[in-house]
Amino acid sequence: MKKKFKVLISACLLGDNVKYSGGNNLTPELVTLLEKYNVDIVKVCPECFGGLPIPRVPSEIRENKVFSKDNRDITEEFLVGAEKTLEIAKENEVDFVILKERSRSCGSTHIYDGSFSGNIIPGQGITAKRLTEEKIKVFSEENLEEIEVKYEDLTRKISDPEVISNQEEWRKMMKEHSDIEPIVLKYREYKTVKQNFEDSKEMLNDPDMKDLAEVEMLESKEKLPVLESELKILLIPKDPDDDKNVICEIRGGAGGDEAALFSATLFRMYSMYCDRKGWKLDVLNENSTELGGYKEISFMITGKGAYSRLKFESGVHRVQRVPDTEASGRIHTSTASVSILPEVGDVEININPADVKMEVFRASGAGGQHVNKTSSAVRLIHIPTGMVAECQTERSQFQNRDYAMKLLQSKLYEKEKAERDQEIDSARRSQIGNADRSEKIRTYNYPQGRITDHRIGFSVFKFQNFLDGDLDEMIDNLITADTTEKLKNS
Repeated sequence: MKKKFKVLISACLLGDNVKYSGGNNLTPELVTLLEKYNVDIVKVCPECFGGLPIPRVPSEIRENKVFSKDNRDITEEFLVGAEKTLEIAKENEVDFVILKERSRSCGSTHIYDGSFSGNIIPGQGITAKRLTEEKIKVFSEENLEEIEVKYEDLTRKISDPEVISNQEEWRKMMKEHSDIEPIVLKYREYKTVKQNFEDSKEMLNDPDMKDLAEVEMLESKEKLPVLESELKILLIPKDPDDDKNVICEIRGGAGGDEAALFSATLFRMYSMYCDRKGWKLDVLNENSTELGGYKEISFMITGKGAYSRLKFESGVHRVQRVPDTEASGRIHTSTASVSILPEVGDVEININPADVKMEVFRASGAGGQHVNKTSSAVRLIHIPTGMVAECQTERSQFQNRDYAMKLLQSKLYEKEKAERDQEIDSARRSQIGNADRSEKIRTYNYPQGRITDHRIGFSVFKFQNFLDGDLDEMIDNLITADTTEKLKNS
């Protein structure tokens, strides 16, 4: 039996709130890697082992000692933490260690210079140094160089005639290459600017070049934090569903006929947004009312980036308006729920045919009028979960069954995804992207001409434009808020 690796890791990298600020340095790509190889994890926090509280005053190494920002010598606490970490590493016979870079305890190659100015110098933290002395291999969680090596390797492979001849493998490599490329290019830019900064520092000693060196240093110093921030954003793990097509369900909620009419308004809005984006929309199933509303409607959206743009639309949408049928002019409040599901395939969700019950019926429209006289509409019931998927828009029973199966697969995939998310600590997930389906996410206030997203407190007042599919401003703000939330936990 193959031996499992045993790895000692800084607890903050796995999302434990042990950082000096009380937060963490969760590194999702590291978590994914550890899960992939199913290693045994030994979590440590040397600073906590040394008796330091959470939160605590920031500290840095100066002249081989550790000083807090209020100038207290806390070297002893760090030495105690280092020895405890070493003891745990030996007891568990770990294969190697992964520690937080730049930390005064865990930095493996670089640390802050002790001035609390953000300047970084080559060096090791107290714990990293102690482990290295004992011949224990210490790695940093930052492995951009390895990403670059991987990128170069893929660049060579995708030009290889043998690889190209295997179209499936070539397409996989091309996608991986395109995913990595922005990171690599940004990292190269970062390295160039950083090298320019170092070169300029050396030029300061030359009287003839001093003025030029100071200008170049200032420019580089201004660029570096911007590039670091951009790199952090690029390194946020991409949602694997972002490139998928979308299956959308809209259901009328509280408000009877008015809720159904609001569902129709939302369907029109998303249809017009698809037109703006050049996406294709196909209705899968609809249950309409005599007034032109929808009790429910489901449809597929096919197009690049559809899920990445629309995934934040899931939840309860609320409308406040005076219905056409309201003689007294009283404002009614109604709701409709929107569910955005990524389209999935057989490989991702394998459904046992024995678990699915199929019913056929005649497709019908408003008032029960039959669209056709044959039983072409299909209803699939997943017996273990009770989930139902219907399609009645195609003339062929077989086509309707295929679409209904896609919808069922997406529902089951979303259910599994939600269950996985529940097992992950809330600090590791974006609050925007995991809004509960039952939560009110947005209000459409007709009298005030205002549409407000309650998750981010953002409002738009181009009311009719929004209903006509001009959603990008709202969606861009949701994506920005989601990214910001993820960076807080990085």
